[in-house]
Amino acid sequence: MEELNTVKQGDCREILIDYPAEFFDVVITSPPYWKKREYGVKAEYSGWYGELGQEDDPKKFVDHLIDIFRIVKRVLNRHGSLFVVIDDTYQDKSFQLVPERFAIRMVDELGFILRGKIIWSKRVFKYKERDAFGNPLPTPAKDRLNHAWEYVYHFVKDKKYYFDLDAVKTQYSPKTVERLVRYIRNEEKFDPNKHKYSGDEAPPHFFMKERIIRSKFLDSKSTYGSLAGRVVKILAEGKENEKILIRKAVKNVNGYLKMKLKESGLTLRKLSEITGIRESTLSHYFRTDPNGAAIPSRGTWELLKPILGLGEYDEFVKEEYKPVLPILEGGRSNPGDCVYIPTENLSEKHFAPFPTNLVEFLLKMACPKRVCIRCNRPEGICRCLYPKWRRGRVLDPMGGSGTTGVVARRMGFDFLMVDISPEYCEISRKRIFGEGAMLGGNS
Repeated sequence: MEELNTVKQGDCREILIDYPAEFFDVVITSPPYWKKREYGVKAEYSGWYGELGQEDDPKKFVDHLIDIFRIVKRVLNRHGSLFVVIDDTYQDKSFQLVPERFAIRMVDELGFILRGKIIWSKRVFKYKERDAFGNPLPTPAKDRLNHAWEYVYHFVKDKKYYFDLDAVKTQYSPKTVERLVRYIRNEEKFDPNKHKYSGDEAPPHFFMKERIIRSKFLDSKSTYGSLAGRVVKILAEGKENEKILIRKAVKNVNGYLKMKLKESGLTLRKLSEITGIRESTLSHYFRTDPNGAAIPSRGTWELLKPILGLGEYDEFVKEEYKPVLPILEGGRSNPGDCVYIPTENLSEKHFAPFPTNLVEFLLKMACPKRVCIRCNRPEGICRCLYPKWRRGRVLDPMGGSGTTGVVARRMGFDFLMVDISPEYCEISRKRIFGEGAMLGGNS
């Protein structure tokens, strides 16, 4: 039986042999920095015996990292993600390009897809105000800027992988929504040669320029299942009052939207061109069959409101409708790949712990809450008629002080922490399982 929710001491290459292929859904780890600190534990790497991070040159260091991640790739779910927090080292006043060397070989030799290069910023400098905030390690250097960020490489094995962007999207402010709506209303008058409409003259909500807004208010949560899968399940298995509620919601929301679309004279294709929302997505808002209907999110409604002349969201989308019909989330934006997260104090003597907030950020968007045991696919991708669920699994093969385990346990995931150092394994156990561990330990 493969052990989970534990800290194992030893060489991760040997320990992971005991785990089946594609066992873990997410891997988050931070290898030792090259030539920055000695941890006192040695191992053999391709005939070389020594401590990882203390090789004579960066090429050998990357060689040994590739040996490790070749094993890690085997135990990573094909729909999973690998995040590697990695930084560079100065030697002879020059960066050694360790992260870049590593990334190239991960792609060229191991066949990973480098899906993202996240910048973990520990300090932000506001030039105009001559002000900075954050807490990176200080530098005595007088001829360069302080290095205040690290790479977090995002690798995947397959082009189709689990990723929940909605979990980390930022909210558009009401002012932004209002400004964008006002902009499309007044940018360009309605042209009867380009648009169809009902009546003798164009209604005021056609005062807009096409293609201005490109689904700024839509979430892009990717699931490979039907939008209405939940509705189908309720109709098949649910109580009679739930079935009645679904039909009521479809009539009052989707029926209303269908009527307003007809009154506008717009086709779905034209509405898609104007809003930037895919036609296939829009179609679910105007379907009046329970199996295919979906409710627009508030942000999407506000985008459609001036175009179709809709009433207020809360007037039509009642709270009682939300549990029984799928809602396409909206009103938020992609946060981007530069993330400011300050470092955290740790009472134990770990040289470079990454913060709990960084791990939480990565797990929120990359670790599924449930994975089907039968097909090993995350919820939303699983196609099994009768799925059997397990919790998402997290691995840190170079666990250090245990931050990945602290956050994984707090978020309800199963996890495995591995480290070659007995000292750091003990620190991990105290942080993960000790008093106050569910609150994040000493972080």
